[in-house]
Amino acid sequence: MRTPAQKAASRANAARSTGPKTPAGKRATSRNALRHGLLAQAIVLDNESLRGFYAMVRDNYECLNPRNPFEEAAVDEICSAEWRLRRLWSMERKAFNLEMAAQSSADEPARLVGAFDSLAAGRPHFLLLHRYENRLHNIIQRSFNRLLLLRKCGVPNEAGDVIETTPKG
Repeated sequence: MRTPAQKAASRANAARSTGPKTPAGKRATSRNALRHGLLAQAIVLDNESLRGFYAMVRDNYECLNPRNPFEEAAVDEICSAEWRLRRLWSMERKAFNLEMAAQSSADEPARLVGAFDSLAAGRPHFLLLHRYENRLHNIIQRSFNRLLLLRKCGVPNEAGDVIETTPKG
């Protein structure tokens, strides 16, 4: 069993880690997203970039550096919501472009206001997009807060780590 000093040293070393430096190390970490194939199959549509999804997952894993399966689950939720949020923004952009093209004014701000009025008044799906956007932002925030809480509570991340509990009473 490792001593508390060894565990503390290990955690201190992990905190200083900034990722791979060598080309071989970078190549190895670039394949990290491949283990997220199931997540990609559930999230990425046929007309979307699987490579783009894997790049986003890799970037989030490198930035958030999950240390155990619980933290990985939180990062996966963040990735899922972030990807769907990007899709939603693409849909919103397309809706605005289509509606602006239907406006007759030559004044760009007036066309934008007309497009917004038309989308907000006559298109319930446009309002639904904004509800989904809020929901996805909430998922990201809750998942990130859970990740921080897991780190603060000291969820075991090394073999041999034990969660110590204090009996109530």
